[in-house]
Amino acid sequence: MKGTKWGKMYDQSIIDIFQLGVRSIRYSCIKECYWEAPDQGFILFCCDSSSFGNPGAAGFGIIVRDSKCEVVGAMSVGVGSATNYIAEILAVICALEWDFFLNAFKIIIRSDSKTVIHDFCNDNIPWMFRTRWINAKNRLGCIVFQHSYRETNFSADDLAKKGTSIQAGERVIYS
Repeated sequence: MKGTKWGKMYDQSIIDIFQLGVRSIRYSCIKECYWEAPDQGFILFCCDSSSFGNPGAAGFGIIVRDSKCEVVGAMSVGVGSATNYIAEILAVICALEWDFFLNAFKIIIRSDSKTVIHDFCNDNIPWMFRTRWINAKNRLGCIVFQHSYRETNFSADDLAKKGTSIQAGERVIYS
């Protein structure tokens, strides 16, 4: 039963009729989340993806900030039908390629996908993106990968959801 029990008699009668009983909830650990600005000289790329179904209509979003926390740009991209993992990989690859146009050579990639961050740190990229990854990696002076909690990555998440509704390969760039 979802919703709120208001302590009224009819709430208890519904629980009794359907014999729902007491439902225990899993204890959720409260974690402190915070957002950090990138170090001086670094550009921060916050990446996220979204898919409605897995696989399903997918898209990703990237928001770029400088060391003063000013937004340099943002992008929503339609992927088409794909898994969430593929869309997350594409978000990071696209961020790495976008840095070339921004003349950034020291970047931070921040994503809420631990799997994707782990795969990039261990050079374990799917074969279809390997060449793009190697080309981008060789152009950069420094790449730092960071995991962030979903709660601190909400702006990239919003851009990713917008990406699910646009055509595959189409990019909407906000500057």
